[in-house]
Amino acid sequence: PVISSEIMTLHHQKHHNTYVTNLNIAMEKYTDAQAKNDVTAMIALQPAIKFNGGGHINHSIFWTNLAPPNAGGGGEPSGELA
Repeated sequence: PVISSEIMTLHHQKHHNTYVTNLNIAMEKYTDAQAKNDVTAMIALQPAIKFNGGGHINHSIFWTNLAPPNAGGGGEPSGELA
């Protein structure tokens, strides 16, 4: 398989960035709702926090796995399936 620079740039700057942006928005709204003790709003925001937080975490793992070994990433495959 080939991983092009164009695809990785698009993936990072658009796709992953969207998860982070939407997570930040949801967390800001959650903080406001929490300050107002608006439990209904806090519950309503949980799906957005889970979805965008999960997308951010998954992409962060993805970038780490693609990093070179000296930057904390994976290395050459090993073991029975390699």
